[in-house]
Amino acid sequence: MQIAQLGNGDEELGRERFGAQYGNSFLSTGHLLLGPNALKRIESDKDIFIKKDIAIFENLDIPEAENLKWKSDFDLESVKYSKDMFLFSIDLSEGNGGDNTILNVFKMRVMKEEDWKNIISPNSARDFVGLEQVGIFAYNRIHLQQFAKILYVLSHKVFDCENVRIVLEWNAFGGEVYNALKNVFGDKNDFDSSTILRFRRSVDAKKLEPGLRLNHDNKLIYCQNTKKNIGIGRMIIHDEDTIQEFNLFGRKGSSWAAITDHDDRVMSCVDANAFFDSKDFEWMADIELEKDQELFRKILDVLGNENDSVDYRSLYSIGGFR
Repeated sequence: MQIAQLGNGDEELGRERFGAQYGNSFLSTGHLLLGPNALKRIESDKDIFIKKDIAIFENLDIPEAENLKWKSDFDLESVKYSKDMFLFSIDLSEGNGGDNTILNVFKMRVMKEEDWKNIISPNSARDFVGLEQVGIFAYNRIHLQQFAKILYVLSHKVFDCENVRIVLEWNAFGGEVYNALKNVFGDKNDFDSSTILRFRRSVDAKKLEPGLRLNHDNKLIYCQNTKKNIGIGRMIIHDEDTIQEFNLFGRKGSSWAAITDHDDRVMSCVDANAFFDSKDFEWMADIELEKDQELFRKILDVLGNENDSVDYRSLYSIGGFR
């Protein structure tokens, strides 16, 4: 249920009816994950997402791919040959008509220069690299094997898999999807397992394993990081349905969840924030910074002015700054 729907299209009336119906003050007392300024920010960033023809899905007879939608100005045709870096964030469901299975597509980008002032005590130029939502798949009646096909084709055939990393939720069905990815199209499968980001499954674990397993503690951390990164402009959300879910995503007991209805889109955004702590983010951010050396010099100037103890270890290994 969306706020505007409660008010028959009138968002203000919807907010009043929400408060009356659910007997709380989530929308006015800070119980939502995002504060008023962050909600205004994502509302102002809202853009049209549209379906785009992708011939390979038609050729392979994967009709569920019609649920992929893209930012209207995203150049899907040339993405295979671009130097852009991408993150796919996956939130899985069993496909029985309840929760959606989500594939959220983010493009890495240097933050808008106007938002640099929001970064408190930056330690590296990588702190200026963020994520912008450019595509999304959402469907609640897709079997995991079929979803694995879509994920495989998108990451390995439509995109260049060397420029893609995937945060795969591991809690319920991640292992099944991971195994299916290795067997899509049988002998013709060329799945690159390095596309799946690896994380520690517990605080004391020494080994990194594929997929992200959420628990109470790290969910709280990633939710707070989501709040921070959206607030400072490091994570840009465009999709209207994702924005609507953020408007109803708040504190529930000692955790965060949808106040009503679904939070699948939001949780894929939350999971995406784990990417910033990975080693893959570091080298991919370096590539992103290398694209515009004039902008990179400006970032170095900001770092020099903001912090005399800046970590420059990676910065001068980038082309032109050795």
